[in-house]
Amino acid sequence: MHLGLFDIRLSGSDPLAKDAVDRVLGGWSHGPGLAPRGVPVRVRLEGGESGQGANAEVLVHGPFAAPGWFASLGRLWKAWGEDGGAVRVACDVSAPAVTDLALTSFLRFLVAEAAARSGGLAFHACAVARPDGAALLLARSDGGKTTFARTFGHLGVIGDDYCVVAPLRGRLWVFPTPFRGREGTPVSSPALPLWRAAELVKSDRVTREPLRGSDAVVAVLRHVLLFSMDRSLRLAVLETAARVASEGRMARLWFGLRDDPWKVLDGD
Repeated sequence: MHLGLFDIRLSGSDPLAKDAVDRVLGGWSHGPGLAPRGVPVRVRLEGGESGQGANAEVLVHGPFAAPGWFASLGRLWKAWGEDGGAVRVACDVSAPAVTDLALTSFLRFLVAEAAARSGGLAFHACAVARPDGAALLLARSDGGKTTFARTFGHLGVIGDDYCVVAPLRGRLWVFPTPFRGREGTPVSSPALPLWRAAELVKSDRVTREPLRGSDAVVAVLRHVLLFSMDRSLRLAVLETAARVASEGRMARLWFGLRDDPWKVLDGD
C-alpha cells in the first residue's frame, strides 16, 4: 500500500493468508503517483494461530483483535525502529469472513500508526477534489461523510471514510487509502494538497462557522485515528493537528443535500 510517506509491504508464504489480503485490499493499487519516502513497514503473513521466529508478532484471529493488540503494535514499532525487520501477522484462515474483518481492522490500525510516526495523521473523514486542492471533511460514524462524498465529490473522491494527511513538498497532502465506508464509494482522485478542512454537521441549510485557536485544534483531534499514544507521539500529533487546522482554515460546516456547500467553502 503506497501512502505517501511510507510503503506498507505485505508478503506471505501461506496461500490462504495471501488470499485474505487479496480479498481485503481488492487489488489496491491507487497510489498517489509520488515516490514514497522513509523506511517501509514490512508485514509477513502466515497461516495458523501463531508465528515462530518473528521479531514482533500480531495475532489476527477474532472479530476485531486478539488480547494484547496494542502491546503487539508497540512491539511492531520497536522491531521496525531497531532493525527494520518484518512483523509476522499470524492469520487464522479457517473462517474467511472473520479473518477478513480482523485483518481489515489490523491494517487500519497499522496505517494510522505509520502515518503518525511519519509526520502525518489518519482521519475519520471523507475528502474530495476541488480546483485548488483537497477538501477534508471530518465526521464521526453516520455523520454524513459518504453522503457528502457521493453528492458533492463530482471532481473526484479521495476517500469516503478514512484518509491520511501527510507533509510533502512543504505542504500537507491528503492521500487515499483502501478503506471505504460501509457503502464503498470508489476512489476517483489521486492525492492532492490540503485546501480546506471542516467538521461536518447535518442540517437543513448550509452554514460555515470558522474555528480558531484551540477550538480548531480540538475539532481536528476529535477525528484523528490513533490507537496508541506513547509519550514520543503526543507532541508530534498535536503539532500536525495544529497544522491541519491552520492550512485547512478549519471550520464547522452545516450541510444539507438541497444546497451547494461550495458556495460557502469556495468563497471563503
